[in-house]
Amino acid sequence: MYFLDVNGSSVEVPAAGQMPLLWVLRDILGLTGTKRGCGSGGCGACTVWVDGKPQKSCGLDLHAAAGCRARIVTIEGLGAAN
Repeated sequence: MYFLDVNGSSVEVPAAGQMPLLWVLRDILGLTGTKRGCGSGGCGACTVWVDGKPQKSCGLDLHAAAGCRARIVTIEGLGAAN
């Protein structure tokens, strides 16, 4: 079990630590605004904000994201801020 701060909410994620953050956001949390593009981090379609900096979520695994206790903001979170 992992814990993340996503769009200002603390969420529990029952997934394997090596799962890419992209799939956690889309498949487990239902935040489908984050898109899969090339799958290798080249295109930027999967970009989210991690502690105020852009990060490609296809290249960041759940274990790393949860381990750094980062604040993650998706496109849905940006829309809620306005």
